Amino acid sequence: MRYRARRTPSVLAAATLVAAALVPAAPAAAVTNLVRVPGFETLSKGFPQCWTRFTTGKGKGKVSVSRKRHGGKRALQVKVVKKVKGTRGFTQAASCAPKTAAGARYDISFYYRSTAAGRVVLWRKSGGGDWRRWYTLGTLKKSKGFRKAKGRTAAVPPGTTRLRYSIEATGRGTLIVDDNTVTRVPPAPRPTSKPTPKPTPPPVPRSVCQTGKGALCATGSWTVQQASDEVRAMHAVVLPGSGKVLLIAGSGNSDRNFKAGKFTSQIYDPKTGAFKVINTPSDMFCAGHAHLPDGRILIMGGTGNYARGDGKSAYAGLKSSYVFDPATEKYTPAGDMVTGHWYPSATAMGNGDILSFGGYREFMDHTENSRQTEQFSWALRKWLGPEATKQYVDWGTYPGMILMQDGRLFYTGSYVFSYPKFRPKDSGFATAAIYDHRDGTITEVPGLRRPKQRDQAMSVLLPPAQDQRVLTMGGGDVNKRSNTPSGSGDEPHAHDNVDVIDLKAADPQYRPGVENLPAGKIYPSAVLLPDGKVFETGGSEYTRRDDVHEASILDPETGRFQRNIPADPVGRGYHNTAMLLPDGRVLAAGGNPASNTFDTSISIYSPSYLYKTNRPVITSAPASWGYGQTREIRTSGPIARATLIRPAAVTHSSDPNQRYVDLKITNNGTAPRLGLDPNRNLTPPGWYMLFVVNADGVPSVAKWVKVG
Repeated sequence: MRYRARRTPSVLAAATLVAAALVPAAPAAAVTNLVRVPGFETLSKGFPQCWTRFTTGKGKGKVSVSRKRHGGKRALQVKVVKKVKGTRGFTQAASCAPKTAAGARYDISFYYRSTAAGRVVLWRKSGGGDWRRWYTLGTLKKSKGFRKAKGRTAAVPPGTTRLRYSIEATGRGTLIVDDNTVTRVPPAPRPTSKPTPKPTPPPVPRSVCQTGKGALCATGSWTVQQASDEVRAMHAVVLPGSGKVLLIAGSGNSDRNFKAGKFTSQIYDPKTGAFKVINTPSDMFCAGHAHLPDGRILIMGGTGNYARGDGKSAYAGLKSSYVFDPATEKYTPAGDMVTGHWYPSATAMGNGDILSFGGYREFMDHTENSRQTEQFSWALRKWLGPEATKQYVDWGTYPGMILMQDGRLFYTGSYVFSYPKFRPKDSGFATAAIYDHRDGTITEVPGLRRPKQRDQAMSVLLPPAQDQRVLTMGGGDVNKRSNTPSGSGDEPHAHDNVDVIDLKAADPQYRPGVENLPAGKIYPSAVLLPDGKVFETGGSEYTRRDDVHEASILDPETGRFQRNIPADPVGRGYHNTAMLLPDGRVLAAGGNPASNTFDTSISIYSPSYLYKTNRPVITSAPASWGYGQTREIRTSGPIARATLIRPAAVTHSSDPNQRYVDLKITNNGTAPRLGLDPNRNLTPPGWYMLFVVNADGVPSVAKWVKVG
């Protein structure tokens, strides 16, 4: 279905803290205000006790006591006289922050008046003692008189010991706040007597959820597992056969680890929740990776040097590469590339080769992208060297490079920090393009909105791969230029644009999607689900701050998002990953804010189809599949769809090899025959997850099959 443009209401407006509550609080009996010095009445050295000033970025102004109060004798005032970048505001002192209970929710309210835009940000203290930004509770509209702002938090994540919030002015003007209140939302009362028996309901059709599952039937649910501090999921690869996940951190964005030669990887088992530490031979932080046809993982490049404050040392890439074997759970050297690569892409080709593009070179005294396309030959089991490409091109860093059905590559327009430069010098910026690496031709394609603001965007080949439609969503501008024509500089770094291109069209060009994302975000993750839909989660407003707690599911047939999907309880911004597991769940991990802390928890989302009663079962399937072959499988009943999904190898909102290939169904019943398209470029050789889906949209657990 072709997409058409449609503007959607701003999600920010729906999250605004105004006189009406963000989430209406139910009437309750008298409760305790957990805020100490709520009206700023008690001073210490001229400033209210239990409160502290703060400033982020650059700006001119001050935070001081004000006599323009709502109640009592005084209030707190934030005055910004010259806005440059960042915020100015105040927050509760750490020693006065209210204690919390896991799973509890809290109502927050205060009175304010303001001539400046503002926002309220929640912070939580983990069991390890460090404070982490939780999420933005909402924004503050300008108000001439005092008005009450109130909102309710999400359920407090496990391991949180204290909670506090900051009130911040985000623009020029004066913000005055008074009479703060934080109260715990009381649990729902338990019935004191047995409820009146209800009439026995009619039999529940097998196409709907089991009785008692409630909203989970429509929305799904999250669980969170806390992990050790060593789990830094910069890179995540689903391993064929076992369904375990290889989490690669390398130095983990830590110059200290880099200097000490401390490089880490772990294998996570989603079935048991267990972790296993893997000996890691080099700093694979910010490397590229892809599955080889035999199920092993090729990892290329990584960090050869960290930039330091003296300006004399820049980030640099490694030439080295390794192969990880899921059977032995060990890395072995795979030879050096021509140049170093830090932030390279990796695309699997129809003949089994891996092409790698872009990334910083090996020089430690300056930043320069490699112009060398690297090609790992599957037939020769080695890198081809300088002869791998007919043309030397600066493809930037982590360029989105998706294999097309005719063997060419589509550069989607998404990148991380450094965009490609394949236009003539007098033209400058390059947008999306089709690249034929065999003869070096590059054909630009038009239509991508905000092409200079697709830094940290996400691109994905929509289901099914046979349709050859690519979606690119979100992103921002690494230079933090304004994202709107107004040019005021006050707009969020992230935007919500969704654009789609039909690569089978005679003259391909991006067109606006039917709907934009429910929220603007950079570093979003997009995961192909076995029912043919696309799950999006994670992301943030800025490169390393202001996590966006939002998730949704896109239906590629209609172009519309299901917006009532619960958000990951954990903020997932910079360095986050998300991927499909063989049992149909989605794993999300990572997150690296500006404080250089790292969230090491694992979140797992169970989509609504896991709460259905009639899940199909694949009782047998062939272990291998040839191109153009039709193979018989055994199922528990008739099916409506069968598909092969390539396992994830994701980092930095980039997994160019993620694809969903429909299989042709004949002789449907308990022994359907499934036909694989003969085109190797649609299904590059390797291991895939075979799912079947019934008429109610419920998928099976996957069987692993080897293609090619």
